Amino acid sequence: MSGPVVVFGDLVVDHILQIERLPVEAGQHQTIRQMEISPGGAANVLIAGARLGLAMQAVGPVGDDDAGKQLMAALRSEGVNVEHVIPQAGERTSTVVTLVGQAGQHVFLGYRGARGPEKLTPGWEEAIRQGAALFLDGWTYRAMPPSVTLEAARTAFEAGVPLFFDPGPEFPCFAPEWLDGVLACTAVLLLTEEEARGMLSEALPAEGLAARLLARGPRLVVIKRGAGGCLIGSADRTATHPGFPVEVRDATGAGDTLAAAVMFACLRGYDPEAMCVLANAAGAAAVRKLGAGLNVPHADEIRAILRQAGVQNPHLRAFLESGAG
Repeated sequence: MSGPVVVFGDLVVDHILQIERLPVEAGQHQTIRQMEISPGGAANVLIAGARLGLAMQAVGPVGDDDAGKQLMAALRSEGVNVEHVIPQAGERTSTVVTLVGQAGQHVFLGYRGARGPEKLTPGWEEAIRQGAALFLDGWTYRAMPPSVTLEAARTAFEAGVPLFFDPGPEFPCFAPEWLDGVLACTAVLLLTEEEARGMLSEALPAEGLAARLLARGPRLVVIKRGAGGCLIGSADRTATHPGFPVEVRDATGAGDTLAAAVMFACLRGYDPEAMCVLANAAGAAAVRKLGAGLNVPHADEIRAILRQAGVQNPHLRAFLESGAG
């Protein structure tokens, strides 16, 4: 399909505070060393995808407050289509305060704002049906009515639009029937190794986790392993690649940047090995910066990591040699 990649829901504003140490304890006062205010949540995926050269479209609610207006302006400035973002009268935009320690670890403190309608609007449904892909993350489960996110997944599946689903750390909150319904519609499942073990309640190696998850519906399973890189499993092959050694400043948004790179690779027809390499380089470029949003890496920053590592892969040659990816 030639339409844009549609990112559904989870449009938030991030307030990122780099502090002296984690955990924060009552009475133990600290200094904020740096502060960023930027688009966050699924907006990270939108911006990362746009910077890789994908046409990106946001679908979902925001508040009708200044934060919502600034969020939409930031997305427009990155070339993201926001015509199907609906400002909700009298509601505030969802906000996440992210505390980042000196070692790059972080804690999210979320405020759930605009929740959106109780069913897909005709505009949202049409956007999904005409998309090249649909991205959905687990944060939408409580931020929007679960029935709406499941309806979005089923709409994509019925239209033959590949669904990329990242459940994130919210998976313990999912109703089993909701998770089963989304997984049945999922083309590519992205999650950390810890999340995979928790979702399956099994202490298996990554290859075994991928096999168990493939049996639940997805065609590809991407297991994110932090500094250890990632594993991509399908019914007939498994690809792995180690992480690229970089100085970690903040892991916020690394998974979102990796997800955008996986979508880019899938839509460009990369094989799993090339997909692994690009995904790891995108994540490595992301963790070198504080925060995500407008700080997610540009394509040239990802290329720099690949070139420095001397990566040679036929699928990646065009990406490395062309500014257009």
